[in-house]
Amino acid sequence: MLFPYTKRLLSLDLISRDYFPTLMNDLEIWQLTGNLLLLDDELSQVVTFLDGKAISSVMWRRQEGVRRFYKSDHDIFQNLPENVAMELFSAEKDAVAMTEVFCRSKSIWSGPAQIATSAGGVQTVASSLETVILSRVNNGVCELALMEKGQFTLGYCFDSDSRTFTRTGKSFLETNSDPQAVFSVFKPELISPMPQLQQTVNPLEITADKYILVFQIAETVLENTCNDKTAAALDKLVEQLKSKYPPLYKGVYRNPETGQVNWSLMLSNRDKVDRAYRYDKFLLYFDELLMGHIKLLHAHCKQDGLKCFFEKIEKLKELTPDATYPPVEHFFDKLEKIARRLLAG
Repeated sequence: MLFPYTKRLLSLDLISRDYFPTLMNDLEIWQLTGNLLLLDDELSQVVTFLDGKAISSVMWRRQEGVRRFYKSDHDIFQNLPENVAMELFSAEKDAVAMTEVFCRSKSIWSGPAQIATSAGGVQTVASSLETVILSRVNNGVCELALMEKGQFTLGYCFDSDSRTFTRTGKSFLETNSDPQAVFSVFKPELISPMPQLQQTVNPLEITADKYILVFQIAETVLENTCNDKTAAALDKLVEQLKSKYPPLYKGVYRNPETGQVNWSLMLSNRDKVDRAYRYDKFLLYFDELLMGHIKLLHAHCKQDGLKCFFEKIEKLKELTPDATYPPVEHFFDKLEKIARRLLAG
């Protein structure tokens, strides 16, 4: 089964499962109508969205075969691998209606055109059921039709050469088929309740907040050196990054009174960067900032300043309630490795 779409919005070779809540928050904000495709060696899954809400899903696992989901209140991504490939597509609402039907359907008939178009074939089957999806596949072209109470409702055609979908009328059901064509009939059934994402936390915001606390600690240590060179160096870092990533750093500046920078504005500017860098890869910008601060500490505060900084980080970790939350734990582990390397001498 192919899933009609109008535009590919996002393609990621790998995304961490930990950051799917952030993605789901974005899809709700965007009011996405379309499909999310997840791929792994052991899994393929399509989740259908209408106005930002997941409404149905079909999943294939090597060990389980096909499972279909339709509405519930559990975590839709709870059994995903740690990292998966992802494709995101927008679609017309009627195309989503067709996909939603398929996600809760089973194939009940399939056969060559000669049988499909004869008496008792697909037209008769379709007329006897409330809702069905018919497909005809031939020579790289797949035609799909949603039928209700025997009447054609809507249709799409996919051409493998152009890789595009176009709307079709009911004419393809009324014309003679190539003998090589294969027809299939899908009937909707409620197979399994559909789990939906428990959006309790936004992992990106939680982890970014920890980065910002660390930046503030570094800037406090720099400020305590009480010389104009550290302030000028921090100003230079801000201006270099604003020049390198103008949309992301728009409005970011160092407050001359506090000596600190409003880095949190970067989260508000996240929608201005390429979509491929809005999730787990977004923290690469923060990693660059982290190393920038550490270089300033090393240059202006020497080993004593670095030691003071990492001691404060250790205290921060002790006082952080969610320090064992996987993305946050990974962040503190990273800082510990940097500390061991820099303080080893």
